[in-house]
Amino acid sequence: MNETKRPAIRSVRDRLNGVRQELRTREDPVIANLRRGLREARRAGGLDVLQLGDSMLTWRHPSDVDQRLFPAMIQDALPDRRVIAIHGPGYHMGVYERILRNLVARGRVPKLVIVPLTYRQCAQMWDRHPRNGYAHATKHLDRLSRRGRPTPVWAPAQAKDPAVMDAFRALQHPCLWEGPRDNGTFIDLIRGGRRGDPETVAHTYAYLHGEALRPDLDAVVRVTRFGAYTAALGIPVVAYENPVNVETGEKHWGEKFTRQTERNIQLVSDALVVGTGPLGRVARTGTTVGAESFIDPDDGIEHQRGDGRAMLARSVAELVASAGW
Repeated sequence: MNETKRPAIRSVRDRLNGVRQELRTREDPVIANLRRGLREARRAGGLDVLQLGDSMLTWRHPSDVDQRLFPAMIQDALPDRRVIAIHGPGYHMGVYERILRNLVARGRVPKLVIVPLTYRQCAQMWDRHPRNGYAHATKHLDRLSRRGRPTPVWAPAQAKDPAVMDAFRALQHPCLWEGPRDNGTFIDLIRGGRRGDPETVAHTYAYLHGEALRPDLDAVVRVTRFGAYTAALGIPVVAYENPVNVETGEKHWGEKFTRQTERNIQLVSDALVVGTGPLGRVARTGTTVGAESFIDPDDGIEHQRGDGRAMLARSVAELVASAGW
């Protein structure tokens, strides 16, 4: 080859690689995670245990004695099984069901599914959020489940559309503790407050946990639909209730916080079992840990420190063993 052409060829190759990498970074993360799960299942020669989950699967604290992430804890708790985890921040039952449908459409039917129950994701402040609701991703997952190999889908532009976010901010938040407020007011109060300030923490817990769920909410119905889909396939489901920091919530809002939290947790757990029937088991872990088990007790999120993650893994493994799955 003419030596004068080599630099030009390398330059073109470098530009193509750069474009390829840019496209990868723009791919919708939900689709990318599905593709990764399919690759893992292919390398493993099948799909034994599918662990679905949200951001709790990726968090740990630097001071944790046990630094294992939750998927590793589940794998260690089930040493005779091969666990493949597909997860992402804020994933809800609508996302989980569509991920599973895509796996099944490609011949990857798990023998067992492990899934979290996070009632907060059934509330309108999460379900109707332009980004957290994953409306764009679920639409494309529906399309991909009817096709062959998943193709890249670009991240949603609507999540950055100011008009879409303005409409979400204008929605009334149904929290009776704080009185009538729209989502935008809550968001501004939380973002404008000081970290750890009692008033800011109170607003945070009211925003994230203040809605009393109803069985007819779309997000609650999705929980039952997920259970019914797995039951129709004959796939057992072991769910765990993502723990809620009722200690901090009650500190700011009294016993009414705990009562409503317990009711919401029960409602979502019942919704799953209605769908799964005898093929579903739920680890009742929603109110079993204290504030010290949360990575940040003030943020109202379910992220667990090492002892909390280990407790959840043990609870899941015990249900798998007792059910003989």
